[in-house]
Amino acid sequence: MAKDHPDYDYIKAAVNEGIFKGDDSGKFGPDKPLTRAQMAKVLVEAFHVNYSPLS
Repeated sequence: MAKDHPDYDYIKAAVNEGIFKGDDSGKFGPDKPLTRAQMAKVLVEAFHVNYSPLS
């Protein structure tokens, strides 16, 4: 992600907190929409939700 992106500092802070991790290659698409699964993961990480994955 370009350091001159307007949301760079916010995304960097979220990465440092473990909320965002990027895609499989570690890259971010800050202008792409989030999927429901991605948003669910963000909420779980941000609010430290304890859960048991379904088997």
